Amino acid sequence: MKRRPLPPVREETTANTWKTLCENDWAIYTLVASVGALTYANSLHGDFVHDDIPAIVGNGDVNGGNSVLGVFGNDFWGTPMSDATSHKSYRPLTTLSFRLNYKLCGRSPWWWHACNIALHATCCMLVARAGAVVAKLQRPFAALAALLFAVHPVHTEANQKQDDLVGISGHVLPVSADA
Repeated sequence: MKRRPLPPVREETTANTWKTLCENDWAIYTLVASVGALTYANSLHGDFVHDDIPAIVGNGDVNGGNSVLGVFGNDFWGTPMSDATSHKSYRPLTTLSFRLNYKLCGRSPWWWHACNIALHATCCMLVARAGAVVAKLQRPFAALAALLFAVHPVHTEANQKQDDLVGISGHVLPVSADA
C-alpha cells in the first residue's frame, strides 16, 4: 500500500495569532476582566477602613437595623435625608446592594472585597463591549480602553496625607496609593 504524503504544516505568523486573538470578543473580555481583578486582588486580605465603618459596619440600612423601605428615605450613610446632619448623598441602589452583600456574607471583609473585585472585572468587560459596540472602536482599541479603565488609579480610594503629595509646577501628583 502506497502512503500519500502529508500536506505541509502551515505555520501562522505571530501577527495573525495576535489579530485572531484581538478579534475574539471572549478573549478580550477574559483579558480585561483578569487584569481588572488582578489589579485589586491585593485588597482581599484587607479590613474595613475609613468610610467603610460608617457606610457598612455602622449603617442600619446595610446591617438590617432599619427597614428595607428606610433605605429610600435615608442618605448613603443611613441618616434620614430630612435630618440637618444628613450628607444628602442619596444612593439607594448602592445601599441595597450593600444590604444584600451583608445578608449573604455578613461582616467578612474578604467577601466584600471579592464582590467589589468581581463587579470591577464585570465593569471592565462592559467597557470593552461599549467601546466596540457603542463607540464603534476597532476591537484592539476597545480592549486598550478597557485595560486602561481596569488599571486606572481613579478606582482606588487613596487616603493620602499632604506629606504623600509632591507639588510640581502647581500640579499635585500622588506618590503612593492605598488599594
